[in-house]
Amino acid sequence: MRALRLVVLPVALVGAIVIAGCGESDEDQVRTQVDTIYDTFAEGDGEAACRLVTEEAKTQSQEDQGVTCEEGVADQARDLTPDQKRRLSNLEISEVKIDGDNATVTVKSDEDQQVIKLKKDGDEWKLASLIPD
Repeated sequence: MRALRLVVLPVALVGAIVIAGCGESDEDQVRTQVDTIYDTFAEGDGEAACRLVTEEAKTQSQEDQGVTCEEGVADQARDLTPDQKRRLSNLEISEVKIDGDNATVTVKSDEDQQVIKLKKDGDEWKLASLIPD
């Protein structure tokens, strides 16, 4: 069985869902945003997923992959098994580090661990890189 990589994939997960956290701390907002990113990717919702990533990451992904963010999400999600989709929606956020307008988040599954980066854009946290550390 192919192991599910916690890659935000060279697929473009772009843009911003507003989590302008009425009273939520930055850490709470980041945790919510990461959950939303993985959920929308697992659902194959390219438009929603692509609103969750910075413009810089979206541009870089399109230059590297030659497809739009929405196309990349749809293509990658089509290849996921139901079990992989379930695991994407049930990832554990084990650590959040915030430094000003930048955040690094350690995300774990049963088989893997990755660090992803987010950047604060106005009141919203967005995925800053589509290639995890």
